[in-house]
Amino acid sequence: MRPRETFRLTVYMKPELEGRRAWAALEPRIMNPDGERVKALKKTWIGDAGEPFTREDLGFWRGGFTAATGVWGWRRMDGGFMVPEGGASLVLMIKGLGPGRIWVTDVRLYRDLSCYLKPAKPSSIREYPGAVIYKRLKLGDYAGKVLRLGDLDGDGRVELLFVQRKSLTPPKPSSVKYVALSCLTAVDLDGNLLWQLGEPDISGYDVWSDLPVQVFDFDGDGRLEVICCMDFKIMLLDAATGKVLLETDTPESNPGEGWGEGPEDGFPRILGDSITICSLTDKRPGDFIVKDRYNNLWAYDRDFRRLWMYTGKLAHYVQVYDVDGDGLDEVFSGDALIDHDGRVIWRIDLYGHCDSAVFYRKTDGQLVLAMGYEDGGFYFLDASTGEILREWHLGHGQGVNLASYRPDQPGGLAIAANTFWGGAFWFMFSLEGELLQADFENVHGWVPVNWSGDGVELIGSAYGLYDGYGRMVVEFPDPHPGKVWVYDICGDQRDEVIVWNDKLLTVYTQDRPFKGYKIFTPRRRLYNQTFYGSFMSLPDWTWLSSK
Repeated sequence: MRPRETFRLTVYMKPELEGRRAWAALEPRIMNPDGERVKALKKTWIGDAGEPFTREDLGFWRGGFTAATGVWGWRRMDGGFMVPEGGASLVLMIKGLGPGRIWVTDVRLYRDLSCYLKPAKPSSIREYPGAVIYKRLKLGDYAGKVLRLGDLDGDGRVELLFVQRKSLTPPKPSSVKYVALSCLTAVDLDGNLLWQLGEPDISGYDVWSDLPVQVFDFDGDGRLEVICCMDFKIMLLDAATGKVLLETDTPESNPGEGWGEGPEDGFPRILGDSITICSLTDKRPGDFIVKDRYNNLWAYDRDFRRLWMYTGKLAHYVQVYDVDGDGLDEVFSGDALIDHDGRVIWRIDLYGHCDSAVFYRKTDGQLVLAMGYEDGGFYFLDASTGEILREWHLGHGQGVNLASYRPDQPGGLAIAANTFWGGAFWFMFSLEGELLQADFENVHGWVPVNWSGDGVELIGSAYGLYDGYGRMVVEFPDPHPGKVWVYDICGDQRDEVIVWNDKLLTVYTQDRPFKGYKIFTPRRRLYNQTFYGSFMSLPDWTWLSSK
């Protein structure tokens, strides 16, 4: 075999494995001419990685890794890979751990992955508005890789909330790497300080996971609040002043099932990992989920009354959606769908853990849950039952994100997905779970950008905007590296793109006004922000009074 040569891999497997930790896998290993395993190296990142960080060394290459756990019927497990630089030969290994049985009746390996791709003719490149710098702000020692946006002080303009972390050593010996929120700093787009809670320290800029903070109007009065976990408290803050409006102790810690880094009971109470705002008791959002890193989550109402808890194998970020149509959200924990009252509707056993997930309806009305499931790959489930509809084993499933990326698809909707550890690859899937595009050399990113207001969303990166075919269509002037997010800062219902690092924040906007009778205004829950994708951008339009 030769570098850049692609292969498709199909495995027919029936696992009957005991417990939640037993597993079996078919692993392709690419070897160099000396018979050594090839490493996955990523020297240049052009798009967001779906992690809080990027790395050059992603460990041993492991594309096409196909694994299972739990008890299932016969499964067709599709995958593929491209031979990395330095690759000369392939070894296929079957391995596993723990009690149980597994049947493998067919393993098919073919050259050329292209036959798996659903044919889709790329559209001609549209004329997009160019980009200009709207604001460039030099940041102080308060800079944080975690950033939230909103009209914090109610003046009609968007402000910035930077978040920093600190590392803590628990009183009880633990294998968990504990991090906590240490400082919140609110500034306007001119760099003026609005308020600060905690002591800023630029060493707290970098993070390797989410931090528990979101911005939302909890009481429905038209003004924003900040919800966060800090100093073992869940706190609701006035977004304009930082004043504490409501607080309660964080939940008592629970070792859980020991997933991830191990039992999470190093401290008497949890520090908090992330917060998801949802509707559990009222059709208006305002309830919320708070979780530890990998093992436990707790549901609260808007008055900070605890509703229920769940222990399992958690996702990096909990996703919510009204699955049964009763006006209240169901909660996808990462391994289970939980009703608004805490009742488990279904539970699944898959290899790895969930890094990212989105809900959506196909054109036939079926509700689907798409997931990036770490080394388990990418899955498309019937959201009502947990049944696997389609699965792809293309690498470490890191991010899945839904938006109107592809005008050649029904409604324009498609799923941008990427891998991380073992090889950084980028994919586009249809709503049916068909593979539309595979790029094993570049990760173009995932943040959907409503740049033109014409119904097609682009993909944000620190250097410009890509279309859903991986083509750079808008270049940013004087770019700099950093994380990427979107927000309507200028008030014309199109997105601005925010790029920031520990020194600079830049806001890019369009070089021309919008012209037309209606403008694309996708429905999003920007108040549920995470590093790990899980972005759902659903089509919608707003009629304008004049052209």
